[in-house]
Amino acid sequence: EKARHAAESSVQIRRQAAYEIRLMAKEGTDNRLCIAEAGAVPALTELPLLRGSDHDPKTQEHAVTALLNLSINNERNKAIIMATEGALEMIAKVLADGSSAEARQNAAAALFSLTSAKEYRVRVGGQQGVIDGLLEILRSGDGRSRQDAASTLFHIAFHDEYAAQMRHKGAVS
Repeated sequence: EKARHAAESSVQIRRQAAYEIRLMAKEGTDNRLCIAEAGAVPALTELPLLRGSDHDPKTQEHAVTALLNLSINNERNKAIIMATEGALEMIAKVLADGSSAEARQNAAAALFSLTSAKEYRVRVGGQQGVIDGLLEILRSGDGRSRQDAASTLFHIAFHDEYAAQMRHKGAVS
């Protein structure tokens, strides 16, 4: 009983921390830079991939949305995210099989934000599951997430290999 209570408490603490980072990162460039430079990106990267009794869909949603918020209009933070081991992989994993539609849509928005910097487009496009996940959002997402997915696909389509993959997977239709 004590172990179960401790595990539930730990999940709640992680969920609350991710939520608070998500909110703080929404409030301006200075906050975003301070949060990223304080080491939040590696911590957020680890949260959504927790499995078993530690997995929590809301924590996953808050973590990927916090990364999205950190990446907005901030080239330094984009560089921090792209340099953090596992960050791009985590975003791609949430895009492909996130626990909620909102988590998957915010992962698509995070990828759109990252690919607004040309230097990350090839790496994002080459990440396993990204093209398939974006095509799925394009087919079944809501208006804003479909726009993010289409824009990200457009950004990475400048690389011939990814454009061919998109055509092969039915992106044109």
